[in-house]
Amino acid sequence: MLTLRNLQSFWFALALASSTIALEAPGRAGDSVPAVCVPGDPSKCSAPLEQGQPAPFQGQLLSVELAIDLGQKATYCQERVTLEVTHAKALASVDLTLEKQLRGNDLLTWQTKEKLLLERLQEAQSRPWYEHPAFVATVAVIATALLTYGSFELATHWPK
Repeated sequence: MLTLRNLQSFWFALALASSTIALEAPGRAGDSVPAVCVPGDPSKCSAPLEQGQPAPFQGQLLSVELAIDLGQKATYCQERVTLEVTHAKALASVDLTLEKQLRGNDLLTWQTKEKLLLERLQEAQSRPWYEHPAFVATVAVIATALLTYGSFELATHWPK
């Protein structure tokens, strides 16, 4: 698809070529610039015109086919640009909406995690004293020691 940038680049290249020929840069005096043709289509050529050649002014001479082709490409250019800009804005709007939704989901997830961690912290701080790990470990060690001593005493004093 031909875009405005491609069309502008082409017209810029034509303007640059015609201005360099018109300025007669030093070192180029007497050199002739060869015609520029579209590869594969020799009917679409542009040739530089120099001062003194039969023409209304200095510049580029375009073949009829190339002039028609360029004219057709330039037709409705502003409408195409407007359409492309509208399309680009719509795509950007969709991307922005998606990004906002993703950030909203991230925020919701973070808030849920924060709430869950705060609830767990509350549970850990409000645990009864008899469920505290230090108390449970101490009681377990003492109970194991007492059971071991009781089993030993029972085994040594058991009637035979």
